[in-house]
Amino acid sequence: MSQRQGARHRDSHKTLSNNVVALDADGREIGIVFETTAPFDTPREMEALVAKALHPFLTVAVFIVVLLAIHPFQDANGRLSRVVTTLFVLGCCSPNSLAGSHTLFTLP
Repeated sequence: MSQRQGARHRDSHKTLSNNVVALDADGREIGIVFETTAPFDTPREMEALVAKALHPFLTVAVFIVVLLAIHPFQDANGRLSRVVTTLFVLGCCSPNSLAGSHTLFTLP
């Protein structure tokens, strides 16, 4: 990701739909594989996500699945999910520590 792209995405949720799509050999979209949360609903869904309280390992799994279903950013959602998973497993943070803060949800 270029520095310009990072600046464009910093501190904001997506503003356009970003469903996960299948492409043919020529790069043309042939269908939706995974429909993500609409941009309008993304802030509310992110707040609901960080409010969930479960067993720590279930929290990690549920958090990542829901994060990827919301797909809050135009780019880097997969990379973000891997970083967040690693931090949770290492015990560096928890979903509850993210409430009210977008620290882990901003792109460099």
